[in-house]
Amino acid sequence: MIDVSTCGILPDVPSVYPGYQVPYSEAIHQAAGIPTAAVGLITHRIQAEEICVMVGLIWWR
Repeated sequence: MIDVSTCGILPDVPSVYPGYQVPYSEAIHQAAGIPTAAVGLITHRIQAEEICVMVGLIWWR
């Protein structure tokens, strides 16, 4: 598993909003076909669950 964070090293500073690292994590997961984890202002349980549903980790909703 790769824990994905831009660590502020991108040449263009990404917009910072709750879950802003998730798209980077998903892109790496899709391209490399390996498990990834996202960080970046994921602060609430419901938000984390919504992210899991969005990327297909939870399918019973």
